[in-house]
Amino acid sequence: MIGPFPLVGRAAELAWLEGICENKSDGARIVEISGEPWMGKTRLLSELKERVSGRGWTVASGAADSLPPDLPFSVFTDALDDLLAVRGASVMERIAPSHARWLAGIFPSLAAGVPEAAVPADASDVHHACRAVQTLLQALDATGPLLLILDDVHWADDASLYLLRHLLRHSMAANTVIAVVHRPRQLNARLRKDFGEPWSTGHVHHLDLTALSEREAAALLPGDINEYRFDVLYHASGGNPGLLRALAALDDPAPEPHHEKAAALLANAPINLLREFRGLSAVGRVTLKSAALLPEPVDTGLLVEVTRLGMIETWTGIDELLNLDVVELDESTRTLRFRNPVVRLAAYQSAGAGWRLGMHAHTADALNRRKSPVWAIAPHLVKSIRAGEASGVRLLLDAAWTRLWQRPDQALQWAETALSIKKQVAQEDKGPAGVNGDEAPEPELLRAAATALTGRLFEGLTLLAAHRPATLKGRCAAALWRARILHLLGRHDEALDDLRRFSATVPDSAVEEHLELAIARATATLEIGGPVDPTDKEILREGRAWAGQAVVTHLLALLGLDEAARGDPEAAGKLVDEAQQLASELPDDAAAGRLESLYWLGKALSLLDRDKCALAQLERALTMAEQRRLHALEPRLAVELGELLLGSGDLAQAAYRASHAEYAARHSTGASQPAAVTRLRQQIARHDRRLASAGGDDDLGHAAAPENRPPESEDQAELDQLSTREMQIALLVSGGSTNRQIARSLGLSHKTVETYLARMFKKLSVYSRAQVAAMVGRSSGSDTGTAQAQSGEVPTFGEQAI
Repeated sequence: MIGPFPLVGRAAELAWLEGICENKSDGARIVEISGEPWMGKTRLLSELKERVSGRGWTVASGAADSLPPDLPFSVFTDALDDLLAVRGASVMERIAPSHARWLAGIFPSLAAGVPEAAVPADASDVHHACRAVQTLLQALDATGPLLLILDDVHWADDASLYLLRHLLRHSMAANTVIAVVHRPRQLNARLRKDFGEPWSTGHVHHLDLTALSEREAAALLPGDINEYRFDVLYHASGGNPGLLRALAALDDPAPEPHHEKAAALLANAPINLLREFRGLSAVGRVTLKSAALLPEPVDTGLLVEVTRLGMIETWTGIDELLNLDVVELDESTRTLRFRNPVVRLAAYQSAGAGWRLGMHAHTADALNRRKSPVWAIAPHLVKSIRAGEASGVRLLLDAAWTRLWQRPDQALQWAETALSIKKQVAQEDKGPAGVNGDEAPEPELLRAAATALTGRLFEGLTLLAAHRPATLKGRCAAALWRARILHLLGRHDEALDDLRRFSATVPDSAVEEHLELAIARATATLEIGGPVDPTDKEILREGRAWAGQAVVTHLLALLGLDEAARGDPEAAGKLVDEAQQLASELPDDAAAGRLESLYWLGKALSLLDRDKCALAQLERALTMAEQRRLHALEPRLAVELGELLLGSGDLAQAAYRASHAEYAARHSTGASQPAAVTRLRQQIARHDRRLASAGGDDDLGHAAAPENRPPESEDQAELDQLSTREMQIALLVSGGSTNRQIARSLGLSHKTVETYLARMFKKLSVYSRAQVAAMVGRSSGSDTGTAQAQSGEVPTFGEQAI
């Protein structure tokens, strides 16, 4: 359960409010407190109530949504009736009989003592009643200071709003403070205007409650929250404390309406989410629930069709939602968006299970009639498909293949539903698992692939092992997926062996399959640090002439990295430039299925000392992996990006990406990245210690050099320019290792080591390996680094041991 909100980041506002209460020389005061929904307005007033109650103040509070919306003066009734039940007799002694009649009609606790209670019937009566309430407040004021809190005034009835406007215009008792709390976009326009009138200056005080800073918002969540997770949640919430806590409870910055934790959130959240829809008519509620069914941005034309209310009624419902600030309308595209994903989730969950079932089926039919893409129909079909529905099974599987690299979690749900129905039909018919012979290609492979991409790597590998593809295309795809998963598990040699064995069984006529297998073998070879096989290079070169743009981008990145590792930067540069150009022209959806190409392109650019370009490719790949929930790929991309940032001296961003990798690795069981993250964290800690010993950071995050710096610090400052891999090589050089020994130790080619050394000489302004070794020795202040290298304690890939 989500506990009550602690009050954070509002110390200045609270002190200001206390000052207004205590400064009685101002006379009667009205405080307008505005802020977006869930910004903590009520929580702030609750704290103020606690503070002033202990100082002799009487506090009365009410909310506009606590009583029926058509009850006149309801917010004042809710606030004052309990107080009048205790003090009514003494207070009424100060009230004229003409006013007592109106008060008895407004406050039930006074009705027993006034036999002729009057209820306002027209505008004139409302004005008389307002005068009576003004007199009542003066009588209460005579008994001591009064804080009257009127919450959610944007939902107040017309009579309450008229009374508030009356109090703004007329004098009140000196010991009374009225706090009027509202959401600015939903406030009555006339009352908003009155709050800003010149004659209210000095009489009305204004407080706009804004978003929390990152430091303040962090206090709302557990102290050990992962830095990356907090950053994502904070930016998704915009610093709104209520939304931040709701998203944190869901553990998802962009929850789907049918999120598995939705019911628990609605039951336990400190915010009453369902009251967001207070006052909606029947038409408004149908429009609300129907809009929550549809993907955002909601096509209003489709919404009209789905609601079955007709165009006029649906747009009337849309107006209700706009007035309640539940949705926002983009007039240029005629689309809607919910105010935030939690409001959409609450709207969806507010519908009954039966209503949702029927409406999902109806929406699927409507989308079919529109000839919408299968991935748009599938979310509705998966909620309403019936056993034995062959066309529905095929559509779900087709949609799952379409969304495999866009949203593998959705693809997995659709595939599992389709396979479950297929199995059920097969058992009932006691026949094969097909459905009316209308078979989608390799559904079991689809489930294995989607399972792996969502981060369940071992489970995906197990599903692949049980899969028996019937076609060459299916066997090839299974082999490629097995290799991909093995790479993510860090089992590169095993992947290469499997690929070589399988490739030998593929006929020469299967040109496309051979190209994909060559790409996979080249990937595996580069993973273990060896040069790409000449035969594979030839296949890749030939593939440039006929393969699609995404595939060519991938193979060019691999060829470019291989040339750079072999020590031919000119040839590598040409290949990489072409790959960069093709990658820039690829839309994200097309590039998503080839994120490995951006990864390898980034590595090639880094090896060519083009780190800014490398960062851009890796950041694009990681952003796509985040957005598409490709949990299996996120940790590796984040670690690679972190190491590159560390090598460029950006420790803060390197630490952030390490945090990202840590969090992402929790969603990727079996991935080899946790160890890599630990090494990255250790590298960052060592850099932090060196920066601290060098005198701190300058504004750019670089070590600030103290005056009269000794030679050791100068050497260390020079070495700090080196990337992670370059520093590894420098340590081994200082230990006396030859280039070939270094290559074997780090899993690199001999040419790659030579390329790295040339870059290091340039960065350090030296001309020999001996000078590099001397700098490392001086920077350590001892022979520790040399001894470590000589003893064989060589850091593994990604670790910078200093």
